[in-house]
Amino acid sequence: MKNIFIKLFCIFAFILCFASTAFASVLNINSAVYDDSASMLVINSTDNDEFNFSIKPKLIIMSEENKAYFDIANTHLKSAQDIVVNSPQINEIIIKQLSEPSDTVRVQISYNEEFNPKNIQLKKLDNTLFVRFKTTQSQN
Repeated sequence: MKNIFIKLFCIFAFILCFASTAFASVLNINSAVYDDSASMLVINSTDNDEFNFSIKPKLIIMSEENKAYFDIANTHLKSAQDIVVNSPQINEIIIKQLSEPSDTVRVQISYNEEFNPKNIQLKKLDNTLFVRFKTTQSQN
């Protein structure tokens, strides 16, 4: 009887080892702030050094609707956000949890006709994601 409990405990411990490594690579997004002066969206998250973009987010452009979006895999969103932007090129940014079981967050950008959505860049630095909409230029 004691031998059976030891075997069950070993199997349970083996399963928990895999479960803990699967949850270690999830990025938790806390908030998002749009900086109009730099034309940049800053997405703040909890610090997770083990997170990396296993697949670089691909920008999907819907030119007939003047919208673009990208999905960030292995990410949890604390609360959905709808950011209305007072910019000549960007109108609105919607950040929402696409689906709970797949842990995917979608960032959707509505833009004006004169904006080129191919300029959108995604960068990660420590626990912050930066979405750049145009190249910043220094001013004296």
